[in-house]
Amino acid sequence: MKKIALLLLITICSAFVFLETEKPVVYIIGDSTVKNGDGTGKNNLWGWGSLLGIYFDTTKIEVQNLAIGGRSSRTFITEGRWDKVLSTLKKGDYVLMQFGHNDAGPLDDTARARGTIDGIDSSTKEIYNPITKKQELVYTYGYYMRKYIKEAQAKGAIPIVCSLIPRNDWKQGKVIRHNDSYALWASEVAKQEHALFIPLNELVSSAYELIGMKEVTTYFPLDHTHTNYTGAALNAKIIQEQFREFNLGGIKKYLIPVPSQQWPTQKKILKSMQLANKYFMDKWPDAGKSIITNKERQSNIWTRAVYYEGLMSLYNIKPQQKYYDYAVQWGEKHQWGLVGGANTRHADNHCAGQTYLDLYQIDKQEQRIIAIKTAIDLMVQSDKKDDWSWVDALQMAMPVFARLGVMYHDTLYFKKMYDLYDFTKHQHGGSGLYNNVDHLWYRDKDFVPPYKEPNGKNCYWSRGNGWVFAALARALNYLPTTDAHYQEYLADFKAMAEAILPLQRFDGFWNVSLLDPIHFEGKESSGTALFAYGFAWGINHGILAKNIYKPAIVKAWNGLTNFAMHKNGALGYVQSTGKEPKDGQPINYNHFPDFEDYGLGCYLMAGAEIYKLN
Repeated sequence: MKKIALLLLITICSAFVFLETEKPVVYIIGDSTVKNGDGTGKNNLWGWGSLLGIYFDTTKIEVQNLAIGGRSSRTFITEGRWDKVLSTLKKGDYVLMQFGHNDAGPLDDTARARGTIDGIDSSTKEIYNPITKKQELVYTYGYYMRKYIKEAQAKGAIPIVCSLIPRNDWKQGKVIRHNDSYALWASEVAKQEHALFIPLNELVSSAYELIGMKEVTTYFPLDHTHTNYTGAALNAKIIQEQFREFNLGGIKKYLIPVPSQQWPTQKKILKSMQLANKYFMDKWPDAGKSIITNKERQSNIWTRAVYYEGLMSLYNIKPQQKYYDYAVQWGEKHQWGLVGGANTRHADNHCAGQTYLDLYQIDKQEQRIIAIKTAIDLMVQSDKKDDWSWVDALQMAMPVFARLGVMYHDTLYFKKMYDLYDFTKHQHGGSGLYNNVDHLWYRDKDFVPPYKEPNGKNCYWSRGNGWVFAALARALNYLPTTDAHYQEYLADFKAMAEAILPLQRFDGFWNVSLLDPIHFEGKESSGTALFAYGFAWGINHGILAKNIYKPAIVKAWNGLTNFAMHKNGALGYVQSTGKEPKDGQPINYNHFPDFEDYGLGCYLMAGAEIYKLN
């Protein structure tokens, strides 16, 4: 009997613990301007509720966008959708609501029968609903909004009322508001019921007027009501700004912090780099120890080679003997060799050569570069030029070709590098892996159109494009400006920079999928670090405008350092190895990738270049 009682007590206590730790939920309800279709951007149409979730820390709060197209404040209730929300709604949850676009329709037409009576008073009208084939008592817009508010409050939840976003309707250079109808009524009901209110109609209208009618019209690809991604993103941004500024219902604590715009000092940059590097060196004191994940691998593979690129970048700004010794130990433990041997054509295997060449420049011991030079020479002597069939290859190998060409005053290295680059850019996958319109790269032939992300957009993998961006910077760093193809590389680098910049998230990161912010866990550290590296390199070399790109760099660096790095120096939000956004999941602060080396290498490269920018 005592055992049964004890078991019962444990069960009850566990239930209370579960209840106490269950995450709150933001329920979003509304119409197609809040969630269009299934919320994945089909037909280039987006509702703001589909993009609001990126601002929340989903380890602390859940976001459910339950809005549905075609519904009014009335039909969302009469179809039973609100009852479903109420069935799970609990104390501490939020209900974010926006209705009005569909409330002006007929009360009892045979198409939808979704209209409500104007105003917020107690007026009613009994109708025969031809859709449900039942008698129905229809109320005012205010009645239905009041019902949402009161019933949410009764559950201990926090209702937040948004006035409806404006349509793309203008008069004499001004957006037509709804100040005498739904926007006004939403405000009045919220005030009467002591609910929180966001004057979204006015805020968005004012934003539209600052942007201008011509540009705003591009936000509405189908009609004057439904926004594309850019329009929905603007509306979501405005809502989260209200959350941050006014901390509505205490919701601010659930938002992802915005990184500081204060430029870090060289001392702080170096301290962060050294902390991250110490974590890795302490974990891997034996530079030659094999790497074991799903199988055992020798530790001069590309992932570790990228780390040593970063380590040598750190050494260049802080030449401590221990960094040099650790890199030399790595080379010696592998006898300065390459995975696959000196005959390998695989670009991943050539990546180790970047550090071997660095160390050779410090101490010209020929054995340090025999293998890498042999491998690259064999490629130069070959007519084959389709080796770089995936864009990662560019970062792994291009800098090696460029450096050897400079070291040996031999333009054949430059010529071969261009042949390989040109084939990747213009021929792999049918017409090349570079999109000359979007100025971004498909990872390999598997991702060229018609392949699309779940939201219908082209698949541009963050880290894959980061590899190319870094490759161009690192190759241009060595390549003589007189090279026949220097200007093409430079033009591609600039075009990529312009394409990458507006895709940065509010928190300084880039999404793992550059054009799909909804799927695949969102922000990612390695791609972010590579973009920050490229931007900083571009400014340092007078290629990119400091006033345009420096704000993005500080957001990225502060985001990485303050929100991705753990106190012990480990980096979070690094996607595991793979070749597309959906690989290597999950991506979050506490999940570390299968290999911890390459993400750190990218971070160190970025840090060193940003350090120079100071």
